[in-house]
Amino acid sequence: MTMRRGFVSALLTGVLVVLLGACADEVARGDLPISDDFSGDCDGWSEDNDEHIALGCEDGAYRAVFKRTDERPHHMIPRRTEEPSRSVSVEADATLQPFTGATGESFEAHGVGCWSSPADELAQGYLFLVSPSEQAFAIIRHDETDERLRNQFYFRALIDEESDAVAAVGETNRLRGECRASDDGVELTMYLDGQQVGTATDPDGFRAFEAFGFVVISTKAGTEIGFDNFEADELGE
Repeated sequence: MTMRRGFVSALLTGVLVVLLGACADEVARGDLPISDDFSGDCDGWSEDNDEHIALGCEDGAYRAVFKRTDERPHHMIPRRTEEPSRSVSVEADATLQPFTGATGESFEAHGVGCWSSPADELAQGYLFLVSPSEQAFAIIRHDETDERLRNQFYFRALIDEESDAVAAVGETNRLRGECRASDDGVELTMYLDGQQVGTATDPDGFRAFEAFGFVVISTKAGTEIGFDNFEADELGE
């Protein structure tokens, strides 16, 4: 019987060197709610097009296409608000396009995230990810200030499970993550196509969020992920 690789171990298998960071374009600031169906231009979203990745709006979706992954297999693509919020939701439709170049050692994951860190500081936040090839989802604490996590790409999986709710390659999932801060920590909840699939609590969590957007991870050049119908909003008490 073959054991399923976890999110972090699968990424470690496929990558030797990594530099983490957000995409470099200046991102727009505004107020919640943020909503975008990408039917027009990419106003407010990164349109980076460098040696590592191409980002932009095409055919009514926001697309991320990996050009090379040996140095940067991980990209955060946020929108930012003027003021932080304690309890927020972030969601989008997400589709991994079929790609014939993947191998058993390859790894891909994508999803949405909420971050507490300002643009010019090390990333701190939570990621809500799916991996179609692993048929798995995860809720990840991402903390680039924690040197204990350096060899794990500053990721710590709070939940990492298999689920039939994870869409296959070429199919679309509606991903939703909720980050609720309280005096007892941060409550994290993940939904796929409206179905709650996992919850976690981070007692020493990040308590206010000012960035919301997409996360893409791949160890194979040519990987393409499309996002649509993005929503980020405050949650009621």
